[in-house]
Amino acid sequence: MKLFVKIVLGLVAVIAVMAVAAWIYFGSGEEIYPEGLSQGEIAPEFQGQDQYGNTVSLTSLMEQGDVVLVFFRGTWCPMCSQHIAALEDSLNQIRSKGATVVTITPERPEFKGENDFKISTNIPVIYDEDLSIMNKYNVAYTMSLGNQRIFDMAGVDFEELYGTPGKMPIPATYIIGNDGKVKYADIAEGGLEVKYSTVKDLLAVL
Repeated sequence: MKLFVKIVLGLVAVIAVMAVAAWIYFGSGEEIYPEGLSQGEIAPEFQGQDQYGNTVSLTSLMEQGDVVLVFFRGTWCPMCSQHIAALEDSLNQIRSKGATVVTITPERPEFKGENDFKISTNIPVIYDEDLSIMNKYNVAYTMSLGNQRIFDMAGVDFEELYGTPGKMPIPATYIIGNDGKVKYADIAEGGLEVKYSTVKDLLAVL
């Protein structure tokens, strides 16, 4: 009986040490959460190339009416891809309100699925090569070292995907009026949360 107790206590001690080690390994580092832009602020100008090589700018989009601007993490993120697909399905409804949709991602073009955005979507997908647009709109989330390690274990290499390790856009949606002001801002809370505005939410504002 005493031997059994010793074995159990030994196992508990090993598990406790492993748990502490895991907490230190995956819980280390500081996270910086972006606040995004607020309603009423002037939206910064941006310009970039979409997936078809067209130059797209905020100024040119505003000439057509309101602009629905969506920051997403890339095709590696299933929930992000599903959201873009939902926008694509509702594109005619959004356009009927006189608005256009544009999406921005730091994901390098070569990593976008050949059968996903490059072929099927009519929504411009702008590559934010140096994260400058993300930074202008204050949606760049700085991951903790622990979270980076979790993604590394899952096979998501941000340095390879984005060219910059440790940062990614927080899911964010803006509606910008043709006066250049933010009419609507929806910023996900928490760095790892994946939550976007619904099409119903957007149509209610447009």
